Amino acid sequence: MNNIPRIGDNIINNQIINQNVSNQSADSGEIVGSPSEKPSDTPQTEQKEYSLKQFRKDYLNILKTEVYPKLEPFEQKRIKYTSNLNLGLAGTIILIIVYIAIALLLGTEISIKFILGIFAAFLGIRHFFKKQLENEIKNQVMPILMEAVPGFKWTLNCIINESEVTEADLYPYSSDACYSTDDNFIGSYRGVNIAITEGDYCRGSGNDKTTLFHGAIIRLRMNKNFEGLTVIRPKSHTTLINKLENIELEDIDFIKKFKVFSTDQIEARYLLTTSFIERFKGIMKAFDTDRIYCSFYKNYVYIAPYTTKDLFSLANLSETLTDTYQYDLLFEEFASILELVDHFKLDKKLGL
Repeated sequence: MNNIPRIGDNIINNQIINQNVSNQSADSGEIVGSPSEKPSDTPQTEQKEYSLKQFRKDYLNILKTEVYPKLEPFEQKRIKYTSNLNLGLAGTIILIIVYIAIALLLGTEISIKFILGIFAAFLGIRHFFKKQLENEIKNQVMPILMEAVPGFKWTLNCIINESEVTEADLYPYSSDACYSTDDNFIGSYRGVNIAITEGDYCRGSGNDKTTLFHGAIIRLRMNKNFEGLTVIRPKSHTTLINKLENIELEDIDFIKKFKVFSTDQIEARYLLTTSFIERFKGIMKAFDTDRIYCSFYKNYVYIAPYTTKDLFSLANLSETLTDTYQYDLLFEEFASILELVDHFKLDKKLGL
């Protein structure tokens, strides 16, 4: 992260007035966010400048004055959920012990799969209650927290849908996989329209579940249409839907980890400059991952860093809801995504 430009290092010349974004409805084309999304026709007549210091100050002030007072009834519910889940865990352990004891007495084989299934069921129940509480909290506090991020709106409604991700050939497709989303954000930063979706793309369930992708899917609207489709994939995940030509690049470190495919070799080489590749490598440090997918398609750049953690989480059942760590983490996760615009210097249009 130390090599990544911070929001505070480059003054944010932002953009859309909060009121304009708050008036967007979840049912509008802006919120649904299909490839036909159009930039706002509202002139950006008001500019605000935020340093990271001021950004964090506003965020913490909103936490203390507006968010924490709303959390008291949810804290009582968290305590109740935690107590019940602790009883459930104790019951699960007792059930497994009884099962093993009976199996030993009868001389039958102990099924590890059965034991893992019991634990998986418990973890599934725990996750259900956590997400239920988290969604209740987020409906109350996330719109308030977004007041500290000028020009952005949070919603649980899907912004980046499966069809456009598939059409852009962003990451490996499977006909039997299920696509789901959690947190979604839409707004504008440094004149670039941004949509962010926490996406989960899995095949199977329970012990047989295979996660093909989990992480942030970031869509950046460019100032031009790309003539072809250009895709960057980790070397171990190169299965494509479209028939694309393999593009050989000269950067040795890059081609050790990634492969590039395109329908237009000339455009691909025009896009994937040495400067772009260096910025792309830096995203691995920003998201602490070695799996990042990218697609240049129509007038969008899609960037999808893979991560195993639950992004934008606000309900740690093991900690009080006013624990500052989870809100600091939320701030840093959101800030790191905004930094991509600075990192790619898309406000300068990368010459595209």
